[in-house]
Amino acid sequence: MGAVHALGTGRILVYGQGPEWMQMIGAPYSCPTMAELRFADDGEICAVSERAAGASDWVHMLSKKPKNRSTRIECGMFHDIACRSRHVILRCWQLDVPVTVYLSSAYDINDITALMDKGSCDAAFAVTVPHHAPVYNDYPVGIPSSMTIGIRCESGNCSIERIPGGLALTLSGVGALYVCGGEHFPSAHASLAAALRDGVSLHLSLQREADAAYLAACSENRKRMGRDTSAANETVSTAMEDVLFAIRAQQSEQGGVMAGHAYHLAYVRDQYGVLRGLLAMGDYDGARAILQYYLDVEARYGELHNAQGMGPSRIFHIHENDNTEITSYLVLGCVDYLRATGDSTFFARCLGLCARAMQRSLPELSGGMMPFNGDETYIAGGLLPRSVIEQGSLEATALFIAAAEQLEWACAAYGFPSDLLPAGLHDSRLSAELAFDANFARRGGYVVNAPRRAALHAQPPYRHGVCYFGDSFGWLRAVDRGCYVCPRCAGKPVSPDDTEYCLHSAYLTLPYVGFSLGGKPQLQQTLNRMLSVYRSTGKLPSAPHGSRIVGYDFGFLLYAAAVADVDADDLLSAALAARDEAGMWVEYYDAAAGTLQPSGTRCRPWESAVNMDGILAYLAR
Repeated sequence: MGAVHALGTGRILVYGQGPEWMQMIGAPYSCPTMAELRFADDGEICAVSERAAGASDWVHMLSKKPKNRSTRIECGMFHDIACRSRHVILRCWQLDVPVTVYLSSAYDINDITALMDKGSCDAAFAVTVPHHAPVYNDYPVGIPSSMTIGIRCESGNCSIERIPGGLALTLSGVGALYVCGGEHFPSAHASLAAALRDGVSLHLSLQREADAAYLAACSENRKRMGRDTSAANETVSTAMEDVLFAIRAQQSEQGGVMAGHAYHLAYVRDQYGVLRGLLAMGDYDGARAILQYYLDVEARYGELHNAQGMGPSRIFHIHENDNTEITSYLVLGCVDYLRATGDSTFFARCLGLCARAMQRSLPELSGGMMPFNGDETYIAGGLLPRSVIEQGSLEATALFIAAAEQLEWACAAYGFPSDLLPAGLHDSRLSAELAFDANFARRGGYVVNAPRRAALHAQPPYRHGVCYFGDSFGWLRAVDRGCYVCPRCAGKPVSPDDTEYCLHSAYLTLPYVGFSLGGKPQLQQTLNRMLSVYRSTGKLPSAPHGSRIVGYDFGFLLYAAAVADVDADDLLSAALAARDEAGMWVEYYDAAAGTLQPSGTRCRPWESAVNMDGILAYLAR
């Protein structure tokens, strides 16, 4: 899979690979992929794709090489526009040579041309997803979400042919394809009718004006923070613009942010990194919208989990131990927003959310340790075995300590009564802090897991999550320490793992969230050791002896280098070079072949935001 870019309005979203649209989504963002727009799989069409400077629209210069010719033919261009204020995505074309694209869907594509204003378009279609269609796993979308597509030719021809699974659109001359969406057909139909009346020029003008205002507001906020270092480095400035527009496209009108094309949900951990990156890049409104999203979801349903849906339906992705790690990220995000903006009025609205998150965390503490969350990166990515979940987690424990400490600081600094916080929070934080080294320090370093906690804390007989054998997600039964299986795997042998593991990435989480471990000299020593390994092997520190690298290691390392005042200019260059053709970082990299090979989900807001946060912190040190 190559680089992926995003075009979105908050209500409808397209993930593109070059000029192909691999996913057309919405409304809302938490719905299945409704359609795709692709070329024939014969390699005839090539494209050079790039985002317009200072704007969110994408231009694709097309060429083709027919089988009976030795040279390529220049075809013309596609121009993709996402107008946020009107919630319409357009594909405009100017083609000297006919080009065929295929609109396909897993659902019926119904011809609604007869329902449109006479003369407003050459053809129009609607795709409606049934309310029971799955968004992720088996979670139903819950509403009959609709997408409408209008085609209008200004010159040349547009022929449309019904084919199995969709339509073959042969385009030439000048024209545009309009995409709208709604939570039901009436709203999607009305949006398309309005978009066709407004035309291409108005939508492009509105989008460009909104993009310019957005970048200007971000720049002004960075200047107020004293972090506007982009002017000194054109590559950093371009990277920041790429990431800002990609995240903005993936942020729903509810405020939640997609976790990339593979995950049509809003994940708490991911959105913490996105919030941090948005604050660093100056998008205060986007950061605040994330927190408002959580306030709204909790107010509506009375609960929060590992991930939530974006839209009107009750969708929760419930994982093992959802009362650890993500609860701390919620609190840290609220306090980080307060520190950056000084908006104590909004923080006051978040205080109840923070207090309830900490209250849910307290029962998980055993021996001064928090357990792992089941969707935690190192477990989900295979860097740690799933059977360690009930063991003590260095990262989750540090997150709890940092969140409790910073929440207490915020209340004291801004005059909020301490009795708003859970009883026992202060003492629990202190005891976890005092026991931290005894629990996790080993042989001059730190381990990421402490098996001792599993013996101190009674594990539940049932839990919702991933089977020990990794082949199912749902309700599980405990069969041994940390080992849970689904009914299909009942009777299979399991092996609890009491190995203590070292993962440098988990250690680097600590300075990123403001957790002090051994002071600046120890952090300098550890960073220099990691950087020495990187400089000699080219490997980043996710796992000391492995080849898989989490995509945000760049940001964590650079942020830690800023905190410890360690020179890492070579790592800064490597971080910027790791971006793909769309300017984004990916979920994982593999260094087994000696160079970083991207893997997993592309166009990732979490990795890209964290890396930009680290880059800007390093440049501002």
